[in-house]
Amino acid sequence: MIVGQKFFQHLQLLVIVLFLSWRATFEHSTGTEVGIKCLEKEREALLKFKDELIDEYGKLSSWGSEKYKKDCCKWRGVTCDNQTNHIVELNLLGMSLRGNFSISLLEIQHLKYLDLSYNDFSGEIPHHLGNLSELNSLSLGSSNDGSLTSTSLDWLSRLNSLNDLSFYYVNLTMATDWLQTITKLTKLQLLELYSCNLSMVLPPSPFNASNSLSFIILSGNEFSSSWIFPLVFNLSSSLHFLGLFSNKLQGEIPVSLRNMTSLAGLDLFNNQFTGEVPHLALPSSLDYLDLSYNMFTGTVTRCIGSLSKLRRLSLNSNNFEDIITESLFFNLSHLLMLDLSYNQGISFNISSGWNPPFQLIYVFLSGCKVGPHFPAWLRTQKRLEYLDISNAEISDTFPDWFWKSSPKLRNLNVSHNNFHGVLPDLSSSGFVE
Repeated sequence: MIVGQKFFQHLQLLVIVLFLSWRATFEHSTGTEVGIKCLEKEREALLKFKDELIDEYGKLSSWGSEKYKKDCCKWRGVTCDNQTNHIVELNLLGMSLRGNFSISLLEIQHLKYLDLSYNDFSGEIPHHLGNLSELNSLSLGSSNDGSLTSTSLDWLSRLNSLNDLSFYYVNLTMATDWLQTITKLTKLQLLELYSCNLSMVLPPSPFNASNSLSFIILSGNEFSSSWIFPLVFNLSSSLHFLGLFSNKLQGEIPVSLRNMTSLAGLDLFNNQFTGEVPHLALPSSLDYLDLSYNMFTGTVTRCIGSLSKLRRLSLNSNNFEDIITESLFFNLSHLLMLDLSYNQGISFNISSGWNPPFQLIYVFLSGCKVGPHFPAWLRTQKRLEYLDISNAEISDTFPDWFWKSSPKLRNLNVSHNNFHGVLPDLSSSGFVE
């Protein structure tokens, strides 16, 4: 599987994790009910905003001055409060819009949710956005060319109600005040700065850890030094999810990570970590762990065998060496995803009568030595949807029981093994490789 495909799967999984773990930070009501009419001042502001954009695919075709389009509360991406009629949400996520930000949005003073991410905006982010004092959630971004910039983030410090802040591909090379600004957002719960060219900065003094910040994702910023770990530790005292994937972090995972006792998700995918994973470094609170695409060595059993809350485990594309036995999984009764693929030093030695304590949905063991026999323990996995045991040194017949035991199976890869005997005709199944 090429890196691009794996990265796409990884992002999909990350979205699932955030979706299941994250609760909305505010509630709003839709404005599509009969009788609700948006305020003329705010309607005109939206039309001006649209006029300054290039909407190549007509995503904003419902926005207009025609009589039947008068109620902007019914426009795509717009939500109004059903009592005040003020626009409280503007969600234009991924609509392929192009152009510069218009200050006309400042006329919509009661916005609580603004998402303009995954479009092709360019230029400097107007600092006047800091005047939208009721914002709870702000998400901005562009294509991955860094054409959307901000030379300073001080304007964010005026958003005292901000709970969620997400920037994607925003060039923050010159914004050396990014950390100082974040520490002023006392209600912030989610911080995501993805591929923003963040500079290495020292924490301001005095520096007090936030009690509210639960999700930190600082991925794709080419961090190469472990300075980021002490910074994150100081940034939040109650962190729930830490994402540092697709950087250039080196060395070993710091043992001090174990002190983050509320950490449920750790994503270090696609870095340059080396050495063994210290068995005391990983908090026992983890239910999501992704260390894939690094250069870790040592055994799997030593580093994860005691993580009893673990649901999703991905260690693929490392240099682990281990003989996997039933004892590894003794405490992992909650496991839903197991990915040990592309670790050529991993082999399985599991008895045919083993009854696992878990019910897996995703199993990726490509490149591991699973054979010579087909893994009989899969017979117990009734929730299985994805199975990849390709190139796993299996030399066996394909068991008849498998098809009855896996009624939910959607994707199967058993290529580059030595199966013999008669296989059923699966050409029309759409999932077998």
